[in-house]
Amino acid sequence: ARVESRAFFSSVVLVRGEPGAGKSHLVQNMKHPLTKNGWLYINCNFDRLAQSQALATISSAFEDFFRSLVESKTYIENRDHAEDGDEFLFTMLASIEDNLEVPGIVVLSQFIPSLRSLYPNIFQRVVVEELSESDCEQDDWDNANILDSSKSSSIDCIDDDCDDDDAFIDANIFQNRLHYLFQKLLRAISNPESPLFFFLDDLQWADCSSLRLLSSLVMGQDTDDNPMCVCFVGSYRSSEANINQSLV
Repeated sequence: ARVESRAFFSSVVLVRGEPGAGKSHLVQNMKHPLTKNGWLYINCNFDRLAQSQALATISSAFEDFFRSLVESKTYIENRDHAEDGDEFLFTMLASIEDNLEVPGIVVLSQFIPSLRSLYPNIFQRVVVEELSESDCEQDDWDNANILDSSKSSSIDCIDDDCDDDDAFIDANIFQNRLHYLFQKLLRAISNPESPLFFFLDDLQWADCSSLRLLSSLVMGQDTDDNPMCVCFVGSYRSSEANINQSLV
C-alpha cells in the first residue's frame, strides 16, 4: 500500500467474499506499510457471540488503541531523555482534550476505560467534585456515583422493544450525543499527516448499535479546518450478509 496523498477526507471501502477467501488476511497485510508511512491503525473484529452486547466490540477496538497510548505515555514518562516521536503522542492527547473537553472525555470513558489513565487529573477532579456534592466520606469514594453507567446501557433500549416512550427518547438523545462525541474523537486523533485506517472485520456479525455508530461516523460532516481523516475498511461474508439486515 502506497500513500500517494494525505490530503483527503474520510473514505469507505467494503470487501466481501465467501468464508475463508482471505478477506481479513488481504486487509491486515496493509497494516505494516501503512503504519510505516505514518498511518494509525485500529482493528475491530466483530463476533457472533458478542452481538447481544451493544457497542461491546467496537468499544473494545478503541480500548485496545488507547491502551497502547497509555503504555507509550508511561514509557515516555519513565524515560530520562526525550526521543523523536514523543511530541506526537502529547499533541494527540492535547487535541483530544481540546475537542472533547472534560464532559466528553468522562462520557467516552464509560466505553474506553483507558481514557481514565491518559487523563488522571481530569478524573481525580471529577471524583473530588462528586464527593463534595454528595458529602461522601473519602473512604467511600469507590461507591460514589462518579459516572452514570446506567446511561451506557440505556442505548440497548433502542435495539429492543421499548414500551416506555420517555426511556426511548432518553436513549435516542444519549445515542446522538455519543455519536457526536465519537466523531469528535476521530477528528482529534486523525489528521492529514497521520490518517487513521479503521478495519472492521466480519461486519455481518455487528450489532445494530455499532452499525448505527459506524453510519454516523461515515456520514459525519467534515470541515476544511477539522476533517476526519479516516479510511474505513469493512469486510463481510457475502453468503451471510442477510443475517444482519441492517448491513444489507
